[in-house]
Amino acid sequence: MFLDEQYVELLSRVEDGVEADFFPFWFTAALAVVTIVLACFTLITTERLVPPALRVVVGLGLWFFLWTLFATLNLVAFVGAHGSNRALQITRAANLRKSNAQSVANPARLVDVVAKKDRD
Repeated sequence: MFLDEQYVELLSRVEDGVEADFFPFWFTAALAVVTIVLACFTLITTERLVPPALRVVVGLGLWFFLWTLFATLNLVAFVGAHGSNRALQITRAANLRKSNAQSVANPARLVDVVAKKDRD
């Protein structure tokens, strides 16, 4: 599972908490809605707008479209980073469980691990 208790705990340590970590999704969705509304407004009012106003409306629509495009690209990078961090967390937990299991199975190994840790 992507969001288990350990990962949610890790995310909650972020400066503004879990909600802030997922804010980019809401913001990108809001940008997309504004872009669509502006595009529809442009299509409906194109014939009625004077050229300078049309330029402003088309310019705003293009600005919001590009902003949404780059925000979406950042979201992909954001999800990729979370995936990488989650994979690293799972790998470390698996290695720790494996090390603990080997230590329990072989008490002499536990002494070696503790001695190595003391040297480091």
